[in-house]
Amino acid sequence: LKRLGVRMVQIDEMASLVRGLQFCIENIPNECYAFEPEDKEKKQGTKFKNSPACNPQDTFRNIKMRKKADMREKVEYNQKVYRYRSELLESYPALIVSIGSGVSILKVDGPSKYERVSGSSIGGGTYWGLCRLLTGAMDYDESLDLAFKGESDKVDMTVGDIYGQDYNKFQLSSSTLASSFGKIVSKSDPHDGVKKEDLARAL
Repeated sequence: LKRLGVRMVQIDEMASLVRGLQFCIENIPNECYAFEPEDKEKKQGTKFKNSPACNPQDTFRNIKMRKKADMREKVEYNQKVYRYRSELLESYPALIVSIGSGVSILKVDGPSKYERVSGSSIGGGTYWGLCRLLTGAMDYDESLDLAFKGESDKVDMTVGDIYGQDYNKFQLSSSTLASSFGKIVSKSDPHDGVKKEDLARAL
């Protein structure tokens, strides 16, 4: 580095994150975007089967939820919409969620005013560590290849596994994930019928 005339300067990670995002917003067109419903129109959903009839003793809230369970409108956020620079610069306060080995959530009140308000120890490092431990994958690409070939329902417990059908009262379809790795608990041999591809997919 000395021969190249380069000097390394240590800078706080979160400060760099906030300043870097601000730089992208101000100087790189179409760098920031959101996903919105296509043509801003809701697509009609499918009707739930075996929806229970309303009970006269139900509260107004329960009756309303049952009606929603009978026919839900599915909104697909598949249209990429770029945000204008002026719009983004006026969007403070904002939250920045940094997902790396762990997770940090920053509340940003301006270009140089921010604070860490929350976070989690469960992040990318958690996934990668568990994947290596459970499947023996040696790199991230290998873990993705394994997951692509696996079937998570051999490992995970769904609403249908518990109730045998949709749980209409809370608008949960039978395929909704209820417990990650929940099926492993009831197996006398946790490895029986489970491949490493299934474990990678469940993660």
